[in-house]
Amino acid sequence: MMKNHNMAIVLVHEIYGVNEHMKYMKEILSKLGIDIICPNLLHKEIPYSYSEEEFAYENFTQNVGFEKGVQQINQVIAELKQQYRRVGVIGFSIGATIAWLCGENKICDFVIGCYGSRIRDFERMSYSYVH
Repeated sequence: MMKNHNMAIVLVHEIYGVNEHMKYMKEILSKLGIDIICPNLLHKEIPYSYSEEEFAYENFTQNVGFEKGVQQINQVIAELKQQYRRVGVIGFSIGATIAWLCGENKICDFVIGCYGSRIRDFERMSYSYVH
């Protein structure tokens, strides 16, 4: 299938990092002919396993956090907007909250959040973007 180099999607992972689930989602979405980028916010080569949820969450909150995560993804979006006409963000769990907050930058074209329960912590801040 021919790649659509007019569009890119930034895939934002859960607290576990770029695990098999994220690799699977990247593979599935790539079949749409869209370029998929999945930055590793944890900068950790081996992702956490699901049984390490507490460690993964603690690592995310202490070493990344939402503010730093949003900064990293906004930087990726800005760089991609120089190459692509449309750039969207799809996030899972904490990645969904980061995607939601990146929607405020007004440079990404769409945001999709999957099970982003932490969004409620930022609802007032982002409310004007909910229709």
